[in-house]
Amino acid sequence: EMEAVLAAPEDVLMSEINVTTASQLLAALPEPEEKKWICDWQSPEKLDVVLSQSEIIILTLPLTEQTRHLMNRHRLDLMKNDASLINVSRGAIIDEQALIEFLQQGKFRGVALDVFEEEPLVVKSPLWDFNNVLVTPHNAFVSDKNHRRLFDLILKNLSTYAKAWHHEISADIT
Repeated sequence: EMEAVLAAPEDVLMSEINVTTASQLLAALPEPEEKKWICDWQSPEKLDVVLSQSEIIILTLPLTEQTRHLMNRHRLDLMKNDASLINVSRGAIIDEQALIEFLQQGKFRGVALDVFEEEPLVVKSPLWDFNNVLVTPHNAFVSDKNHRRLFDLILKNLSTYAKAWHHEISADIT
């Protein structure tokens, strides 16, 4: 059911809130004529506008002093009533109590949460009780292929480092 709730038609405005530098956030916007996704860089000062215009918000940013409760009561209220909110970054990005209150009022088409202010999510949390909230464990890293992925990653990093180091040594010799 949640899959259908979070699925987006081609003309839906979806924005990823992601801090790429101190002065930019990324909003993915559909190009009307071709129905292709394009990226538009917005300043953080435009976050409220992006939130009010988007049907789907995906949070993928680190937790810092500036991003703690970035999605506070005011910003959650700015979002469309039938918007979908997805948080795969850090739980404290969203003011969880404010989110619960908005969900109790019927706001949001769907909410997918992979992270929470307190992890693991407590059994008594009201978030478990909403039909339009998908709760997933914050363990995307865990699989039977972990060791292979880690080995490949370490090997690639060591190889890149060795090539760069060799290049520096070669440049010093010549």
